[in-house]
Amino acid sequence: KGLKRREEKDGYRIIRIGNGFFNDTGYLSAFGKLDFSIAAALYNLTHRNYDLLKFIGVGKVALFSILVAKILGKPIVNKTTAVGDDDPRKLSESFIGRFIIRLFNKNTFHWVISKEIYNHSITYTNWKKEHLFLITNVVKIEFNTFKKLINQRNEYSEKKKKSFLFIGVLDKRKGVDILVKLWNELKYDATLTLCGPLGFDLEVNEQIKNNKDERIKILGELSRSEIQLEYLKADYFIFPSNREGLPNVVLESMSYGLPVIANNMKGVTDFLIGENNERGVLVNQNNVISWKATITEILKEEKDLKDEACMAYNWVVENSSYESVGKQMERMYINLIENEIK
Repeated sequence: KGLKRREEKDGYRIIRIGNGFFNDTGYLSAFGKLDFSIAAALYNLTHRNYDLLKFIGVGKVALFSILVAKILGKPIVNKTTAVGDDDPRKLSESFIGRFIIRLFNKNTFHWVISKEIYNHSITYTNWKKEHLFLITNVVKIEFNTFKKLINQRNEYSEKKKKSFLFIGVLDKRKGVDILVKLWNELKYDATLTLCGPLGFDLEVNEQIKNNKDERIKILGELSRSEIQLEYLKADYFIFPSNREGLPNVVLESMSYGLPVIANNMKGVTDFLIGENNERGVLVNQNNVISWKATITEILKEEKDLKDEACMAYNWVVENSSYESVGKQMERMYINLIENEIK
């Protein structure tokens, strides 16, 4: 999904097959969506010996499978993953989407990963509040105490320039254009490390291709172990993204004791950082001027974020660790299976 059909990488030529099912950018074409929708429904119908059906990121292509589950009387867990993609507000914009929302009124529990999606569920559906479960995505906690984490971070600290880390697709939706412009214009005595693949924004790709600023380090795609090292080496995690479901990279940076500075996406990032910025820093207007004021204040050391980083780590352990999310999921699944949901 989202991958180029033809790509040169590490000395190899990659050709992803499936012409006719996918468009040029790698997303399913209209024919591919129809094929997937029918195939999934047929599989659901012919393999019916299950107790519960779970959907992740339901869209219109899931309609036939939902109908089969309803005919078979199977309970459903519906996990909403992205604002503007499969959330109730987006579904409510089309006839099929509204029909799916109505199908989910009964015998369905809804796993929502952010307060924004939760609020959309209240506003655009008749789903019962007791059927909505606010459960974050899961994060592996690499250090079992904050003290051990800080000791590890201190070992990697270079004690030179302050360093800011961004991880994600390098495109405008993630706000990378803002970061590059910010560093080019303001000449901060700090490094900006960009990790992730190029997107499809020609303007951003040109910015990155023509970058001559030695303070901006462009590392591209990294392995999991390499990313973990970047988390430990950086001083701050910076995230000017414009739209998210629940940004896993923010959860991860919090778990590594990295102070987070992020665009205030109502109901998403403020859910993680806290409405009073108790677990990080939120920038209310996602533009260069707002970011300039925030970064300048931090670099002048007028803002100490050690306490925020500690509270962020503790919040992730309590809400997003495998143990915590596992217990919440178990309660949801057992409650749905053992009780008749009206």
